[in-house]
Amino acid sequence: MEPGKAARREFEYERHGVQALLAALLVHTGEVIGEVYARNTRIEFLDFLDQLEAQILAGKEVHAILDNLQVHKTPEVKQWLEDHPRWTFHFTPTHASWLNQIELFFSILTRRLLRRGIFTSKADLKTQLLAFIERYNPTAKPFAWTYQGKPSTHEPKQPDTELGCEHRGGVPHQYRLQRQRRRHRGDHRAIAADGG
Repeated sequence: MEPGKAARREFEYERHGVQALLAALLVHTGEVIGEVYARNTRIEFLDFLDQLEAQILAGKEVHAILDNLQVHKTPEVKQWLEDHPRWTFHFTPTHASWLNQIELFFSILTRRLLRRGIFTSKADLKTQLLAFIERYNPTAKPFAWTYQGKPSTHEPKQPDTELGCEHRGGVPHQYRLQRQRRRHRGDHRAIAADGG
């Protein structure tokens, strides 16, 4: 890969399969707890919850922020919640998963490992995902949200700060800037998802 040239993928590229990474961000430390599964069903989700329950100090309330995936709302999961009263689930609004801070970690994971990674098998992918988390945690810090709930009155100097977090994630950069410019000129019409 060279500056100014588009990245390319060899024609021999072979997809070896997918794995499901279930991850939890400890917001006070920035550390990530993760486990890789072959599938993402209620069975794997319940297993991951049991792992979290065993690792998180007893006596602490646990507030889990989840997307609206159906796996998170099955009768078995609801029963698990009843059996573990210190846990509370909070669901992000539809199409707003970027509000969940774990998505910032997934963005980092994508940029640093997945986008240009070479994985020879599903087992290799699992090994590299778990190794990434192990390397990430010693230097992890909490994500610092800076958004105050008021629209900005000036063009931001650093586009990353408009989202309200020091890390870029969620809304594409171009979309955020166009939304910001329209807000400045008083144009409140709907903006297409492609940023146009």
